[in-house]
Amino acid sequence: VNTAILDPGYAPISMSGVNCCYLAQGETQSRGADFEINGSLTRDWNVFAGYTYNENEYKKGFTTSGAAFMPQTPRHLFKLWTTYKLPNRFDQWELGLGVNAQSKTYVQGTVITYDLGTGTALGSAPYSFTQGGYTLLSARVQYEINDHWSAALNLTNITDKTYYQTVGTSAWANWYGAPRGYMVTMRGKF
Repeated sequence: VNTAILDPGYAPISMSGVNCCYLAQGETQSRGADFEINGSLTRDWNVFAGYTYNENEYKKGFTTSGAAFMPQTPRHLFKLWTTYKLPNRFDQWELGLGVNAQSKTYVQGTVITYDLGTGTALGSAPYSFTQGGYTLLSARVQYEINDHWSAALNLTNITDKTYYQTVGTSAWANWYGAPRGYMVTMRGKF
């Protein structure tokens, strides 16, 4: 409730429809659920899982009623991480595996087109960017050197998936996600 909508009493101040005045008469709705669970399946096996569902839409006061309000937000987001400490003579080793998956995101709108020579506005053109759903895999190997020191190797985006972490407009906020990454850490506790 009270989402800003363009005031029809004022003419747009540019060809893109940018307006100086808005009314608090629109309505949008976002609803969903967020679940997380974590714990130990055995003494040496830990699991974390999470799922988020988000549905959002324009409700009233907009010409796009029923359309997604924030399509840059994935409708489905799933996370799973598990670690397992190896038994017996290999008990200094701990292995981990993670999965992050999300549904598609998109953005669409219009952009002003210009004559590059004169800088004169020519009109407007629609744009639409979509990032399909994707899954990222991560892994971790840790070795306990002694009671005080451990070393670990973390791998992210193992398959080196190219994807947009966020989608924005035709001019900005289209950010690539991190490529495959490696990190070695040494941890001490006293």
